Parts: sequence; C-alpha cells; structure tokens
Amino acid sequence: MDKKVSYVKSVVINAPVQQIFQQITDVERRALWHSLYAECRLPQGKGIAPEVSFRAVINIAERRLEAMLQVVAYRPDQALRLKAITGLDLEEEWGLKPQASGVEVTLTTTLTLPSWAGILGKVGDKWFLEMQLEKQQEASLQKLKANAETGR
Repeated sequence: MDKKVSYVKSVVINAPVQQIFQQITDVERRALWHSLYAECRLPQGKGIAPEVSFRAVINIAERRLEAMLQVVAYRPDQALRLKAITGLDLEEEWGLKPQASGVEVTLTTTLTLPSWAGILGKVGDKWFLEMQLEKQQEASLQKLKANAETGR
C-alpha cells in the first residue's frame, strides 16, 4: 500500500522576486539549501527550462532515493513545477507572489512513499513521512529566505 502525503508552506521573503526565482531554479546548488535533496545534476550544457529533466538524490524516510525530475511548468519569477518521472512519485510546486512586505513564496510538495520503503509499519509510515516532510520543507524555506535576504 502506498502512502501519499502533501505539504504546503508559505513564507514572505524581503528580496527581489528575480533573485528568489534564480535561487529556486539553480538546480546545481539546490542541495545546499533544500533539505529534501542530497544532490541534483542537470545534463551537461542544459539550463532549467520547460521539459528539461535532471537527476536528483532525494533524502526521505531516512533513505536516499534516486529520481529523474522534469520541469513541467516554468513561468519566470512566478512559478516552477517539478515532477519525478522515474524513481518515486514526487511533485514540487513553487509559487511566487509579490506583496507589499516582500515576496510570498509558497512551496507545495506531494510525495508517495512506496510500500517497499516502509520503515515503521503501516500505521507509522505515513505519520513519519508527514512529520519529516514538514520539517524538511520548513527548514528549506527558512534557508531560502536567509540566503535571499542576505544576497547569498
């Protein structure tokens, strides 16, 4: 039985929307601030664009799982949506909305942990996955905010 969880979190970042979007779309440096990722690699000579795929190693449920992610939506300075096309069922969507106090950045992550990846048994797996995903997403958004507001 698969366990599907979804988590949505927003943060307001006091930095230019272009700077925030550039950091979100910098695949090669994603693992430095996004705790869901251990590693990301674009094909040589490729940049982030619609339908581009890249290799990622995902940290989830105390495991490192490899996946190929594809850019399925790309609207500069507004939105980015990624979907795993191999490895696991993962979708990640970013939305950026300028506000008077900064840019509201919303991250929505939906993940299905396959039954073979169970770690706590049927009852505990989904709860554990939800808690871990929440913790990782909150930490990632705070790192993104700190980096963007300090110009890193």
